[in-house]
Amino acid sequence: MNFSMEGLSTVLPEGLPTGMTKEFEESMKSALLVRQSFLELRDNFRRIVDPPMWPSDGKGPKVRKQIVLDGPVSCGKSIALAMLVHWARDEGWLVFYSPKGKEWTHGGFFYKNPETGLWDTPVQAAKILQDFLKCNESRL
Repeated sequence: MNFSMEGLSTVLPEGLPTGMTKEFEESMKSALLVRQSFLELRDNFRRIVDPPMWPSDGKGPKVRKQIVLDGPVSCGKSIALAMLVHWARDEGWLVFYSPKGKEWTHGGFFYKNPETGLWDTPVQAAKILQDFLKCNESRL
């Protein structure tokens, strides 16, 4: 699957996963191999929003509403997720995407809300909400 960097920055303003940028640099192409795991994820979510009209005989693939991407380091989990987000946004879905979750827990500004006793990360929250608005403003 070929990408333009301009198109990726429009569809994924939150940023690209490290593995994806590394792949682009090493291959000197803005392209990724479409793996079977991505196609299965995409088809699963497609069946959730647009279930088949005919009754299932139980032999087809089971629809899963919650999915855990699991595997060893650098096996492609983040790339598969970014490709899924790209596909979903192209389909017109509203997608809340945080490619670098570590930014929410390491570094940055934190404070404890005296009323609730809970910790808050207002800078990180403002940034991700601005990115969400960039991608979805026309649909909100």
